[in-house]
Amino acid sequence: MKAFRLRVDPVRFFMPLLMVSLSHGDWAKTNLTASRYIVALGVKGTSLFAGTGQGVFRSNDNGDSWTPVNTGLTDSSRINTFTVSGANLYAAGLPGVFRSADNGDSWTSVDAGLTTSSVEAVFAHGTMLFAGTFGELVYRSADHGDTWMQAGSGLIPKYPIRTFAEKGSALFVGSDMGIFQSGDNGDTWTSLNNMLTNPHISVLTVHDTSLFAGTLGGGVFRLEGGAGSWAAVNTGLPEHDVTGFATSGKTLLVSIWNYGIYRTDDNGNSWEPFNKGWPDTRVSSIVVMDGYLYAGTDNAGVWKRALSEIPTVIRRSGKSSLKGPMKFSRYDAAGRKSRTLVKGHPSGVGAR
Repeated sequence: MKAFRLRVDPVRFFMPLLMVSLSHGDWAKTNLTASRYIVALGVKGTSLFAGTGQGVFRSNDNGDSWTPVNTGLTDSSRINTFTVSGANLYAAGLPGVFRSADNGDSWTSVDAGLTTSSVEAVFAHGTMLFAGTFGELVYRSADHGDTWMQAGSGLIPKYPIRTFAEKGSALFVGSDMGIFQSGDNGDTWTSLNNMLTNPHISVLTVHDTSLFAGTLGGGVFRLEGGAGSWAAVNTGLPEHDVTGFATSGKTLLVSIWNYGIYRTDDNGNSWEPFNKGWPDTRVSSIVVMDGYLYAGTDNAGVWKRALSEIPTVIRRSGKSSLKGPMKFSRYDAAGRKSRTLVKGHPSGVGAR
């Protein structure tokens, strides 16, 4: 057998993208009843809350055990959303808005002034509370939810307000008519839909300096700096119903209804699945707490995975200062050059 060796001549070249993924471990089921539909997840301190079609459950031990905490809720309470403001925890859904001052041990109805009992989202912005409703626009409260008033003008009525986000003093809402922004605590709203090709907004979040919008049936869109034009950012991501966002450092995670969890560490330019061990079920909500990513499902309870298991991705690009095409020279056992392969030749890859 002939022996040969390969030598790379000094050249000017571009280093390709280098990606090294180091991950271990799987998704693990927590001990919340497996068949229960989890509508929403929330966090207050070291307590994890799950909103279901049968009220609220709480875990104080990272999901190892769960306790129903429904004192003061109605029997048919479907909880769609949670938020924290000061020492208070708020839960909202089909029966309206409820407040707890004792970490969920008891709840008080706080819906005076609301003209609907169907609340899609509740959100704390500064000292104000905001409630997004199904077809009745946005309400706000300046007294911890005791009373509510409809917030400002500029929104389009008869469409559900599903989600809120904030960036500094700016407040954003998402609905089936796109995204609207207020800089005056909801007194007035302006459309923020330039180049947004799917107006059916399911969830909003701010990551780094960008505003991200999850849609129904269209994947994820990004708005750089919170202004300008929207752009779809779905490389590696199924363009399906987005159900949640969560952030861990520079990593943004997104849940897709029929496809599990995906992650990006380059601000949405590319996405990778984070689904090792994920059950064959639909994900309805995600949240980060105490070193874990938690995911609620439509029929398999709550699952978790350690954030330390997010793959490490190293990206490196650059070029040397040397000039000329790339040359690969092959030598026989006696040291004689037998062939030179050239990459970067005007005619492409050749041999001489």
